[in-house]
Amino acid sequence: MDLADSLAWFGVTLDVDPGPCLQPTRLTRNMHGRYASTFEGRFCSVHVAAWTLLHGRWPEKGEVVRHLCNGGSGGNGCCNPYHQAIGTQVDNVADSRRSGRMATGERVGNARLSSAD
Repeated sequence: MDLADSLAWFGVTLDVDPGPCLQPTRLTRNMHGRYASTFEGRFCSVHVAAWTLLHGRWPEKGEVVRHLCNGGSGGNGCCNPYHQAIGTQVDNVADSRRSGRMATGERVGNARLSSAD
């Protein structure tokens, strides 16, 4: 089974690479805003399963699958494996800050003061 066929199981159509951001159509988001399912006997986020399909291995301990596009967890939940890269959690947080996906200041849910205060 090739990458496109495997992703089709999640309801994702991979037409071209790198192509646009892709969303699964057969899944719903979990409480963290990610699409998740069981893949190869493991429960994981679909973007991790897609990266694993493309690269032929699971991320190792200490590695995370990072979104290179803004369609990641803060956007539309992109699971295009060509929009992902392996890295550390430190890399992932830096990506989120740099792209504006991470809440800071008044955007943090439990912030007490705003600039108007």
